[in-house]
Amino acid sequence: MTQRAFTVSLFSLAAVIYLSATPGLGGMLGILIMIAFVFFVGVPTAIVAASVKQDALPPAGLLAWVLGGLYALIVIAKAVQAWRLFAQRDLDKARSAAFGVAVLLALPLIGWLSIHAIH
Repeated sequence: MTQRAFTVSLFSLAAVIYLSATPGLGGMLGILIMIAFVFFVGVPTAIVAASVKQDALPPAGLLAWVLGGLYALIVIAKAVQAWRLFAQRDLDKARSAAFGVAVLLALPLIGWLSIHAIH
């Protein structure tokens, strides 16, 4: 990724973050994020709970901490990858990896802003 593409991508990401806080578009994004959360988190958790013969899902607080920890590990791994590429002076790949880290860091913020835009 060239420097120009990296800059344009970061400004585009900032625009998406800004738009997610608006009542119109942010509300639509919030609904889509809620639907995605149900399908990508709730359904697999229910399948795992059924496969281990549990009557109920694990406590929500515990599940949130486990998922948050897993997400933090993914972000740290991507950041280390970007740092190594930067240390090797492979700047195009380092910019791409750094943008991936920026997106991973922005996703929870976008979700939080858009869900609060519904209210």
